[in-house]
Amino acid sequence: MGQYLIDTNIVSKYLAGLLPLEGERLLDSVIDSIPQLSVITQIELLSWKSGFETRVTEFVNDSSIFTLTEEIVGMCVKLRRDRKCEHPMQQ
Repeated sequence: MGQYLIDTNIVSKYLAGLLPLEGERLLDSVIDSIPQLSVITQIELLSWKSGFETRVTEFVNDSSIFTLTEEIVGMCVKLRRDRKCEHPMQQ
């Protein structure tokens, strides 16, 4: 299986048991190796008052965290512009 950078919403739904069975199976296979998160996802997850903070902390601790370099910021900007991704300020 390829490598995936996992989004905050997917992790929160996964840990809360809110993903459909097919999505849960896919994420199970993705995280069987080392889960990969951005530093932004790390911050969002560790700030989340979920009622199961221990599971969240363990998940983050078991993950590989990608920091934000100028190269990554530039790639994100290009992707968002090219794909016309919306963010909360546009809604």
